[in-house]
Amino acid sequence: MKALQYIKQRLAAPTYRTKLFVFAVVGVALFVIALKVQNQIWHEILLNFSVTFLAVFLIQAVWGLVGGDPIETKIDAIQRSMTLIEDLNKNGIERVWPNRRTWERDNDMGLEAWQSWVCQAKEVCIVSNTFWNNWLHPKPDDKPNDTFVDRFFKNITERSASVRLLLYHPNSYIQRLRKLDEPGPENEMQGEIVESLKLFAEKFEAQTIEQKEKIKQRQQIRLTYKFLHYAQLIRADDRMLVALYLSGKSGSPSPTMQLLGFKSKYFLTYNEQFEILWERGMPLDLANIPKSLNEFAQIPPPPIDGFGFPANWIDAFEKIPSPLKKN
Repeated sequence: MKALQYIKQRLAAPTYRTKLFVFAVVGVALFVIALKVQNQIWHEILLNFSVTFLAVFLIQAVWGLVGGDPIETKIDAIQRSMTLIEDLNKNGIERVWPNRRTWERDNDMGLEAWQSWVCQAKEVCIVSNTFWNNWLHPKPDDKPNDTFVDRFFKNITERSASVRLLLYHPNSYIQRLRKLDEPGPENEMQGEIVESLKLFAEKFEAQTIEQKEKIKQRQQIRLTYKFLHYAQLIRADDRMLVALYLSGKSGSPSPTMQLLGFKSKYFLTYNEQFEILWERGMPLDLANIPKSLNEFAQIPPPPIDGFGFPANWIDAFEKIPSPLKKN
């Protein structure tokens, strides 16, 4: 069975299939011509050529069946690698990491490089659950007035950067639903969102009147309250970082890739996703974040049971007759 599968796999390759076809057809054609030629000398010559072509055909077929030429195998591997590289370039994928933790530690394009790019870009677009861990969360070695968030605000006030930030609404049903699908304390995600917003409010209040006016014009924050985020998107001009959220996992194991190029296919796709989520978000006034947080706290929590869904929904679905249910 394995041999048959291997033969099918080999014959599926156009170059291998064409090569066998040419040797077989030429060999058979020469054999037929040799039978019809009356001249003994030409008969022998054509017959010898025919045997040679057919022998090559048989050797190639048997050789491929037992594993093939190592050099040919290497060539096939190189061809596949070239196809992969072509696909990556065409779709704008500059780097790929198995998870976000590995990306963070990358010496060339990891967290440190991305913090620098975000704080220097003219246009920044961010979709994140909380934007707290790795980004806004204060670090022990942070220098006074030179933290990531300080440089983030300086990019707006000094370089006139345009920034759009979309987070989960801390008191929304959809935030609680996502948190129930992650490990960790129940209120962890909500607390991180609140801390992110409080930090933005604190840094905003520390600015001069002129700087505040500029920030109001250049920085916008919206909150998602109806639909899930399926990926964290962080765009700095023509670069974009995409971390794909997984079910039942926190953000750390998320497969992560870096995109490059405004017109590349993946960049266009995920940039469109950002715009769709942005249009669905609830605008938040940066100058009134403390007041808004107090108002959010008055919103009663949605009824969510241990499965992450309203109990009445589960009851309704369980009452629907199903041919898969056992009586």
